[in-house]
Amino acid sequence: MSFATRLANTWAFRSVTVNAFGSALDYATVLLLVAVLGLPTPVGTVTGLALGGAWNFLLNRNVVFADRAKRHFAHEALCFAGALAVLSAGHAVAVWFLRERLGVPLVLAKMAADFTLLGTTQPFVLRYFVFPRV
Repeated sequence: MSFATRLANTWAFRSVTVNAFGSALDYATVLLLVAVLGLPTPVGTVTGLALGGAWNFLLNRNVVFADRAKRHFAHEALCFAGALAVLSAGHAVAVWFLRERLGVPLVLAKMAADFTLLGTTQPFVLRYFVFPRV
């Protein structure tokens, strides 16, 4: 079996892939609602985050970590929301630091924080906190 095949079969790769599509859904929703339809930025941002977050939770729960014994749906959803709140706070600080202290343009700062913080940390938080083996 090739390295690429072994990598694609890992939980971490599947989780990062699901999360990348969730982020794409988030960005696309924001652009559609704000840039195309002219809705207020907060409406587009909250809607995009809600859709992307729902995508990430449901697909991580039912595809990436489907082999794990399931706790009650509401319990896992609350764990996911709590983890997302903590990660979002760290993400906000990272974007602020990159933009305000280092002068990185906003979109690049957000993308860098998305990749480095969410792309590397979130899969482990999901595996060991939100969807642990019970």
